[in-house]
Amino acid sequence: MSEAILEARGLSVRYPDGHTWFGAVRSWRTAVDRLDLVVPRGRTLALVGESGCGKSSLARAVVGLQAAASGRLLFRPRGGPEQDLLALPPRAWKEVRRRIALVFQDNGSALDPRMRVWRSVAEPLAVHGLARGRELRRRAEELMARVALDPAAADRFPDEFSGGQRQRLGIARALATGPELLVCDEIVSALDVLVQRRILDLLAEIQRRDGVSILFISHDLAVVSGFAHRTAVMRRGRLVEEGPTGELFARPRAAYTRELIAAAATLET
Repeated sequence: MSEAILEARGLSVRYPDGHTWFGAVRSWRTAVDRLDLVVPRGRTLALVGESGCGKSSLARAVVGLQAAASGRLLFRPRGGPEQDLLALPPRAWKEVRRRIALVFQDNGSALDPRMRVWRSVAEPLAVHGLARGRELRRRAEELMARVALDPAAADRFPDEFSGGQRQRLGIARALATGPELLVCDEIVSALDVLVQRRILDLLAEIQRRDGVSILFISHDLAVVSGFAHRTAVMRRGRLVEEGPTGELFARPRAAYTRELIAAAATLET
């Protein structure tokens, strides 16, 4: 396996699961339980498992939207020192978010309905001080073209686009700062099969062109089978097994993985 861009070591994420009358936490629910995981540089790692197994909690921890309870989360940017994301002070996260970008599941909600789409796409550029004035509009139109959207539609609002087009806008916005790692959380789950394939083809093209690494989270094994280089299977917050996607689907070691594959095959017939 190639060098890791991201490595989780013993990562745990917990949520409060009950409080006392005085507001103190009575108990905790563990969403991610001492997880070890590696995302190879320039490749796609799919993280699969049933709903509620902790996939999205892991994604939120990677991008700093959810605090982890324990463990290490090592990020290795190009030309820079290794960073433990869990030990970073809050002010250091702004620079990290230039290099790690999240593509949301529902970009219909993630895009401001009152904002013309070019402004939404260009927003990360403005936040990070990478462009201003007319340059923002020009860069936004370039990003739209990169994801196969017509720049002439830049003045439209999100509700004038289809679901697949809004997902492309979300990808364009994620690419604005030139990230090294894309975290894609169930980004094709609400799309029909043909649109799913087009989005996956777009991500593969971006990866070939830019060398970006992808952590692709999905509950749908059929989606990841022809897309991801490696696949990791989660259950109840823990890693069940992980390996090259073709080998894992052909010769799953864990009973749970076999159940998931069998269930996916049943749904397809």
